[in-house]
Amino acid sequence: MTIEIEFPATIIKNSRQLKQTIQFTFSPMNELFSSLHVLRTPRNHETMISWELRAQVIIKNILQNDFDFFGPIFDYTIPSFMLPILTNKTISMNTEFKLLQNRLYNIKKEEIIDYFLVVEKIKRSEFLKVQEKKLELINYNSREFEKIQDIFLKSPKEFSDRFISFLRKYNELIFNDIWEESHIKNILTEEIVKQSQNILTQGVSATIIALKNDKIYWAGKKLMLYEPLRKNIQLSVKDKIYFLPSYFVWPHLFVSAVEGGTGITYAVNLPITNNFTPEKMQLILSAVGDTTRIQILNFLKQTENTTQGLAQLLSLSESNVAHHLSLLKATDLVSHRRVGKYVLYKITPVITNLIPSFFDNLPNYYLE
Repeated sequence: MTIEIEFPATIIKNSRQLKQTIQFTFSPMNELFSSLHVLRTPRNHETMISWELRAQVIIKNILQNDFDFFGPIFDYTIPSFMLPILTNKTISMNTEFKLLQNRLYNIKKEEIIDYFLVVEKIKRSEFLKVQEKKLELINYNSREFEKIQDIFLKSPKEFSDRFISFLRKYNELIFNDIWEESHIKNILTEEIVKQSQNILTQGVSATIIALKNDKIYWAGKKLMLYEPLRKNIQLSVKDKIYFLPSYFVWPHLFVSAVEGGTGITYAVNLPITNNFTPEKMQLILSAVGDTTRIQILNFLKQTENTTQGLAQLLSLSESNVAHHLSLLKATDLVSHRRVGKYVLYKITPVITNLIPSFFDNLPNYYLE
């Protein structure tokens, strides 16, 4: 099945406007939604089985009732339509919770109902495929959405408050750990910066190719997305396409209406850093075998910074810090990005992939 997104003729004829129509955006809440999808469909996401098993223990002990009740919302797609207006600026989870609550209080009943109808169609289509193979889709139950819909229609505020309460508990007990341990914020931010730059310098076609996603294809005048349902989306001149990279959704692609256009949640290509040769390990361990470089990594784990900023924090000369940063860069322990006249350094997942507990006994310099 294919979703075809068609652009207005005036946009297609103007390459500058076309580039501005496509944006890569950041949303911790959308990633939280994606993680819930993984936990609801673990058989499709076995690469994350270790985290899934740990999370399921906590869910069973504390969150099982709400996880079962709200879970069907995440089974076959993610509710990106609930998100507030998307932005490519970094936004905190606490801010997104406030925005989400306000969005749910003001959301139109038709939007919720339309979402349930779409998911029900996906479930039925998957059910029919399984029936043709004479197998049983264990989780298929048309009553699940009816229960959620009934509560929402009776009292939208009660539904919203309970939903937000569940998400907050889930974030605190489960999601925030993997968010921090796997440096998901850094991974997604780096992807957004890279692809946003590709759009400006290489154009739409080259950027779509750079995503390396076989479910997304640029057909010259339209965007083709391979999803369970067939659908045509006609953009208006004011509409945007928001690409939301995700650490969790592989092998899927999720498409939904969002405020101001269409949201596409796609799997980010993660760097392969888990396999280290003995020579590579020796270089990494040598790089971190220095007090100053350990301090630099610890500072960068908690926030990006410049050479000048790190020099002030460490009471060292800028040239000294620059030397240490060059050694850390050479072993891929840190990366950098340019923002105007500033060069910001940040940590990569390399050291925690090699030594997961590396930062456990180091101090937190920045308390939120």
